[in-house]
Amino acid sequence: MDAQIDFANDGAGSATLRQNGRDMPLTKVAAGESEQAQAAIDERIAGKIAAPGTEAALKHHLASVASGNVDYDRMEPPLADVYRKQETQAKAMLQQLGAVRSIQFAGVGKAGWDIYDVTFDKGSLQYRIILSDDDKMAGLMAMALP
Repeated sequence: MDAQIDFANDGAGSATLRQNGRDMPLTKVAAGESEQAQAAIDERIAGKIAAPGTEAALKHHLASVASGNVDYDRMEPPLADVYRKQETQAKAMLQQLGAVRSIQFAGVGKAGWDIYDVTFDKGSLQYRIILSDDDKMAGLMAMALP
């Protein structure tokens, strides 16, 4: 089983996600809160406005991977768990690409991810990054640019 969701029987609308040996409480979004959050994302998409801290978090992450000392403390636990499994591949990929030459904000994805085009000595990648409320990386994806 990959994951299990347990719903509380007390009618409070709470649930717990059980995945990879850890329990993560899920919270119910208050009425209107999701609409406000989506409106803020829509505004960032339309104005091509990066969320505060995403570029700095991406720069820090790239530097920590390149140095061989991935900073897991600046990642949310689920992302850190996944990244630990991919650390060897990420390090090898960055070693092949060489030094970072530029980081350019490219826009905001529909789900609120900030998109950055990163140029290295020997190629380019597009990174998508999203931070949690406490400014830790909650999500990070890298894709080859065409």
